[in-house]
Amino acid sequence: MNTTRNTFGPFLVLSLLAITTMIGCNSEQAKQDANSAETSISKATASTRVALDNDATSAKVKEALMSATDMQTKDLKVNSEGKKVTLIGAVPTADQKKRAVSITKSLLGTGYSVDDELKVVH
Repeated sequence: MNTTRNTFGPFLVLSLLAITTMIGCNSEQAKQDANSAETSISKATASTRVALDNDATSAKVKEALMSATDMQTKDLKVNSEGKKVTLIGAVPTADQKKRAVSITKSLLGTGYSVDDELKVVH
């Protein structure tokens, strides 16, 4: 019986060592998976925040243009991407085109660029 115990002892030690190593590897993999998931969530949150900021900027500009009494804005689209705002559509006069750009620049300030893609259509 003493011989069995001597043979069984090293086997038990090696088995425990193997199990501990496997648990350690799984633990490291779990940490990597958790870090990867956290990174993905952070990127998705940041992307959503940017999209919401862009939408808010576009809405703010569109509202300002629509509420200006001297503007005719029935065919006007505003796109925002970061600090760049693009005005797209048709206006009846060159003065309306200049006014739309002026309102947008005044509203947003110098931190934004305004890309004027408005067409004058009589």
